[in-house]
Amino acid sequence: MDDAKPRRVRKLGVTLFCLAVLLTMLGAFHLIENWRGKHRWEAYKRQLVSQGVQLDLASFIPRPIPPEQNFAATPFFDELLPGPKPTNWNRWPDLIRRLPPQLSAGRNNERHLTDFPAWQAALRAEKGQDTNTVGVGREDAAKELLAAMSIYEPALQELRSVSARPLSRYNIRYDLNNPWGIFLPHLPVIKSVCQGLSLKACAELAAGRSDDAMEDVRLIVRITKSTDAELFLITHMVRLACFHLIVQPVWEGLALDRWSTAQLEELQGIMLGFNFIKGIQAPEAAEQAAGIITVDILLKERDKAGLLNAFVGPESGMQLPNVPKAALNAMALLVPRGWYYMEQFNYVRTFQELAVPGTDATNRVIFPEIVNANEAKLDRMLSRRNALLGHYFFSRLLMPAMGKAQRKTAQAQTAAHQAAIACALERYHHKTGDYPKELAALAPEFMGAMPHDVINGKPMHYKPKKRPVIYSVGWDETDNNGTPGKTLWDDKGDWVWTYPK
Repeated sequence: MDDAKPRRVRKLGVTLFCLAVLLTMLGAFHLIENWRGKHRWEAYKRQLVSQGVQLDLASFIPRPIPPEQNFAATPFFDELLPGPKPTNWNRWPDLIRRLPPQLSAGRNNERHLTDFPAWQAALRAEKGQDTNTVGVGREDAAKELLAAMSIYEPALQELRSVSARPLSRYNIRYDLNNPWGIFLPHLPVIKSVCQGLSLKACAELAAGRSDDAMEDVRLIVRITKSTDAELFLITHMVRLACFHLIVQPVWEGLALDRWSTAQLEELQGIMLGFNFIKGIQAPEAAEQAAGIITVDILLKERDKAGLLNAFVGPESGMQLPNVPKAALNAMALLVPRGWYYMEQFNYVRTFQELAVPGTDATNRVIFPEIVNANEAKLDRMLSRRNALLGHYFFSRLLMPAMGKAQRKTAQAQTAAHQAAIACALERYHHKTGDYPKELAALAPEFMGAMPHDVINGKPMHYKPKKRPVIYSVGWDETDNNGTPGKTLWDDKGDWVWTYPK
């Protein structure tokens, strides 16, 4: 019994000594990891800044614009922003969205004239009328659809009235404390308006009203360009989708020979004015900056478990430990600050080495071989199971699908180049009654510098048939003599601009 107390004291001493050693080791571990992580990130950051890379998300926020110069400063958009779309917002009727036309089948790798009899049948079904449109021509069906679309005219007149304003900035609340929670309710509205205008322009062309169709195309162009200053990659993707909605009536007008020579010249200039390869650069850089600031926010956040749960979902491929939030926050205290800096270092390095390369904005060229190789390497890197200890947690969580964005960008830029060449060819045809044997004959009267193939920077391919065929070698970089893949923009096969036979 007399020895029990000294033994307890000795055990307590040993325990305290072991605890002190453990805490010392933990402190030394934190000290080393904090220095290592911060030193590596700061050195890399200095290197990038010296190269002109912008890492501060705040620098991408567009400056305020006086209302009288701002296309987006109109009630049509003001009632949407800031915040989620109000439930009572009704400035854009949902007629087109409600109509599900049964469009006639066709080949997926070719463009099609809009099936207006199908739209007419859907419109009549909406009204409870006879849907039999057998024998109805495109022109009459288009006129019936245009009459129904007159309900959109108040909104379109409002947008046309401000379309001459030179600048545009939507009233977005840029919350740098939560960049991933910024509301963008104007984007689906912009796309819906462009879809309606594209359909309306094609109907005007079918009805022989090319001047009205041109007005619609001009407004789609203004709306599409109204988001040029926004910092989001999703905005860039919506902009690409809206551009293809411009291309459709341009193509239909060419297919039907409805554009005048003056309109063709204007459309040609519009197409040449789009540089989507340059346009993707700012959203890429802003996406990178948003990842950096996200790690900064988590580093300062006390409730790290709550913030992480907001980020981690089934689509991320990651799962947090199944423990109470308080325990998870306690575990987070064991993570050295230097690991957060290592996350930033790996995220930005991965972005710089695997997400950004593959495009040449100066020369409007995208290199599929580089994009595909980087995309595959990125997938392998981010599929590692040990994302946390390897400091790739946020890379897996936040890295955007840049390969997809670059492919979509290449497709839109190709369509812009092909449409511009097609307009020049049609101007040549208006003057001479024929098409040239080679594209070089368009210079200098009908085309200055000839738009090239976006994929390799080489001349666009051209076949001087009864109706000319223009094609790019496509994403597989193989000349298939104008043979498309299974779809219009398939990764295999050529990207072809042609007309109905």
